[in-house]
Amino acid sequence: AWILNAEETKAEVTGYRMVELTLDVRPEDSVPFQVTRKFVGNRSSFTVGSSVPVWYDPIDPKKVELS
Repeated sequence: AWILNAEETKAEVTGYRMVELTLDVRPEDSVPFQVTRKFVGNRSSFTVGSSVPVWYDPIDPKKVELS
């Protein structure tokens, strides 16, 4: 997936800051789609325009996890 946007949120999970990512997911065997999700991480770890490996549920593509 390609990172289209990355914004730090005020939310925390067990002391770790959450980052809201908008991702352009381009599966090899399906139609590309975009999803916005919050992940635990530091904003500086995610660069707009870079790629990140993801896992997604083909039945419910909104279920995306960083792999």
